Amino acid sequence: MEWLWSLDGLLRYGGIDFVGMGLTFVSLLLLTRRRRLGFLLGALANAAWLVFGIQSQSGACVLANVLFGLMNLYAWWRWRQVELSAPPAV
Repeated sequence: MEWLWSLDGLLRYGGIDFVGMGLTFVSLLLLTRRRRLGFLLGALANAAWLVFGIQSQSGACVLANVLFGLMNLYAWWRWRQVELSAPPAV
């Protein structure tokens, strides 16, 4: 566990894993508050995790984040469709 206490170990992947973690957390926080910006940050988080997966040579991480990204785009599109079909507020 020495890597946990050294800067070289923590930044082994250039900090992209920390960027992905932070963006994922903020994305989920915004989505729980029903803010569509959460989808955009989620897509950026997926991109960060995709880069991490490539750097760490993890096929499962790459595949998972491609699928999560597609789910994120679909959810944003569905949210938009519901908004467009809703009756105007009075």
